[in-house]
Amino acid sequence: MHLLRDKYIDNPITEVVIALHDALFFQNRWIDYTAYQYLQAYNLLSSLAPRETINNSSVEEAILALENNGFNTLPFGVQLDLNYIEDEVGE
Repeated sequence: MHLLRDKYIDNPITEVVIALHDALFFQNRWIDYTAYQYLQAYNLLSSLAPRETINNSSVEEAILALENNGFNTLPFGVQLDLNYIEDEVGE
């Protein structure tokens, strides 16, 4: 996964692999996923690998497929304190 990121950063499949990486390694969540989820990820990556070209739409669909299979591909999200924002607007 790191090799893909380092050597093939411009390859669209790298974006999908990094999304899966983030889902697996954030807070060691790899241990929480099931064999079926890993099989789904394998099947997804296997379907992308032989394609000659992968467009942005295919990348988005692949990442959404990971999400639909229970992988949290955006684990580093920022939590907004909406109460703080409302207080700032009210002043």
